[in-house]
Amino acid sequence: MKHITILLFFFYLTFNVSSQTKLIEEDIRKYDIKIPTSGPNLKNFRHFYLDYAFAVTQTKGEGADINFGKTHIFTIGWRYKRKLSNFFSYGFDFNYNNLVFNLKQNSKKIVPNNITHTKEKIKLNNAGGEFFLRTNIGRRGNIVGKFLDIGAFVNWSIITKHYFEDDTDSKTNGYNAGKTEVVYKDLNYVEEFQYGIKARIGVNRWVVSAKYRLSDVLTDKFRTSTVNIELPRLFIGLQIGLHR
Repeated sequence: MKHITILLFFFYLTFNVSSQTKLIEEDIRKYDIKIPTSGPNLKNFRHFYLDYAFAVTQTKGEGADINFGKTHIFTIGWRYKRKLSNFFSYGFDFNYNNLVFNLKQNSKKIVPNNITHTKEKIKLNNAGGEFFLRTNIGRRGNIVGKFLDIGAFVNWSIITKHYFEDDTDSKTNGYNAGKTEVVYKDLNYVEEFQYGIKARIGVNRWVVSAKYRLSDVLTDKFRTSTVNIELPRLFIGLQIGLHR
């Protein structure tokens, strides 16, 4: 009898527990927290940027002196950065840059010829790419913070132009115009590719950039045995990252 009573009690408990009403039923998977991987100081970071830099050195040799403040590079690009650790990252970018050499007009001028004008420029419209290594400086949250970049770049000159402007006498030139502008394209004395090294130091979106071209702009064919000349190599400027 004792064993029967225990058995009945066991069946009672089993039935009572299994028949209880479920008051709350919820899928807890929706509370799973996804850790972000994209951000200024996270695993992946992408952003656009603008850069404006000026030549800070004169040309090599005589015959292609430039006007400082008017010889410049304007760049708009897209950059990707991959975080390796709290202190080191690497990355690359793709950009479009417009390189303008504003030439002085004097008696020594030989680039691209010895004819003087009111204004004269050599313009290179380039598609560019860059690889860089970044060292982070100090602690930071999910912001870019302080950093130092070193890297290398390459440019492909997709459009090359020689532009000059002359003031004319509108009464005698037959066109009733006081100014003449001429543009030559596809310059055969300009190298198709350029390459060099770059360095940047920045705080968040504000960056001081330096760019030194190792390759020549002028072709070997343009030079002669008595002329060793090259356009400015070093440019320094200010860059702004288009991010928070």
